[in-house]
Amino acid sequence: SFCTLLAMSEVQVVLDRVGATYEVGERVTGVVALFCESATSHRGIELNARGVLRVEGSERSHAAFRTAPPEISLQQLLNVNLKLAEPGKLPAGETVIPFSFPLTTGSKRNPLVETYHGVYVKVEYSVDATVSFMFSTKTTEPVTLLVSSPGQSEPTQQELQQDQGSDFSLNSANVRTSRKVQGARVPTFEIDGAVARYYNDIDVPLSGYVRIVSCNLPITSVEIQLIRSENVAASDDCIGKENTEVQNIQIGDGDVPRGVVIPMHMMFPKWYTCAALIGDSVKVEFEVNLVVTLEGHTQITQNLPIRLYRARHDPV
Repeated sequence: SFCTLLAMSEVQVVLDRVGATYEVGERVTGVVALFCESATSHRGIELNARGVLRVEGSERSHAAFRTAPPEISLQQLLNVNLKLAEPGKLPAGETVIPFSFPLTTGSKRNPLVETYHGVYVKVEYSVDATVSFMFSTKTTEPVTLLVSSPGQSEPTQQELQQDQGSDFSLNSANVRTSRKVQGARVPTFEIDGAVARYYNDIDVPLSGYVRIVSCNLPITSVEIQLIRSENVAASDDCIGKENTEVQNIQIGDGDVPRGVVIPMHMMFPKWYTCAALIGDSVKVEFEVNLVVTLEGHTQITQNLPIRLYRARHDPV
C-alpha cells in the first residue's frame, strides 16, 4: 500500500479552538483534514482521544514510584473512539471531516482531572486520527489538549468564609537553621509574617507578607519557593512521597531593612501546577517555603501550608 500512502500526502487534526484549552464538560470540536494527490481508497477513518494519569519513577525516586502496579502507574481517564468515515474512496484534493465529542467520562473511579506536568506524576490528554488502508494505516501526530477542571478540590463556602489565612513568627529559639555555625556567628533573629489564605484559587496569586524584625547577621536574600508534593501508594506498606521545587521568587535582595513589610506575591504557573489532586493511590499537592539566606549561606526556612483549588464559574 506504499502507493496509497504516497497518494495521501497529508492528514492532520485541526481543532476549532486556538490554544486547545478546554474545561471538563465542554465539547471538543474540529476537523480531520486530508489531502490526496489522486483519488484514494481507504478502509475507514477514526478519531481517537485519550487521557491518562501516568506515574513514572526514576532510580533516585522512592520505590513506590518504581513499583506501582499498572492500575496505578497508568490510569486511563478518557477513551474516545469515533468512526468518522466508513470504507470508501477519497477524491483528489482536500477533504474535511468534522468531529465533536464531550470531555466527560462515565468512570467514577477515574474522573477527569486537570492537565498536569510534574516530575513523577503526569496527566495528559491528546487526540489523533487514523486512516486505514488495505495493508497499512496512517496516524496523525497527537494533538495535545490542555484541560482544566472547575471545582477540582474546591472547598465549601463555609470553609472559604472561615479561611483567615495564617500568621507565623520565627526566632532563633524556635527555628533550626539549615547548617551549623560556629563561635560568635550564631544567628539571632526574629521574623514574622502572614499568608492571606490557606485555600488558594489557582487563578489568583498567592499573597501575604514577611517582616525581618531583627537579625544580628547580614541577610543576602529573601525568597519564596513553590514546592510540589507528589505521593503514590503502590501498596499498603509502600507509600512514597517526593517533594520538588516548581519555582523560586526572590522578594528581598541583600541586607533588607529591619521592620519593613515585604509583600509576598506569587502567580501559580499553568500546567506545572494544578488544583490539588487527591486520589485513592495518587496525590499531588503544593506548599510554599519562605527561605531567608544569611551571610555565610546559613538559611532560615519556614513551611507555609496552602491548598490549591480551581473555582467553579459563577452561573450566568
